[in-house]
Amino acid sequence: MLEHVFLESRLLLFAAWIVVQLGVIGWWSWRRTPAANRAVWAGLVALPCLMVLSTWVVTRGEQITQLCRGLAQVVEREELDTLKGFLADDFTAADMNRDEFIERVGSALSRFQISRLKLQRFAYEFDAGGNAAVEFSATCRVRSTDADFDRVPSRWRLNLRRQEQMAHYVN
Repeated sequence: MLEHVFLESRLLLFAAWIVVQLGVIGWWSWRRTPAANRAVWAGLVALPCLMVLSTWVVTRGEQITQLCRGLAQVVEREELDTLKGFLADDFTAADMNRDEFIERVGSALSRFQISRLKLQRFAYEFDAGGNAAVEFSATCRVRSTDADFDRVPSRWRLNLRRQEQMAHYVN
């Protein structure tokens, strides 16, 4: 939770800073001591420092979000070879191996055009071995020769493992 507030969400960081800074200013207006003066100034300096820190630090959750959005762009552009590079050699999904899965995705993309793909509401689970699971919602526009559906919702769960500095979808 604190990682999300301090490193991933600048809006929540700003809201938390406002609450703390108002408390410090209230304490300063009541006490007016040198320590209270320093606390007010420290709070004013802390916000830009925390904002810079949250920009520089990329958390595991942000890395996974970037990976998922990258996968979405690959699917939207119908780059099946690039998609295959994201998948581990021992990938499985619904009793399909990696090549069968890529073939099925290619078949679906030949019949349907996917566009306006938006991912949101990410939730992460991490284990001690470097593996992760991410759940997110996706909406997209699906077009075929005889139909056009906008904002088609779906919910996804990906199990990831870190492999050679790159996360791969394993199931």
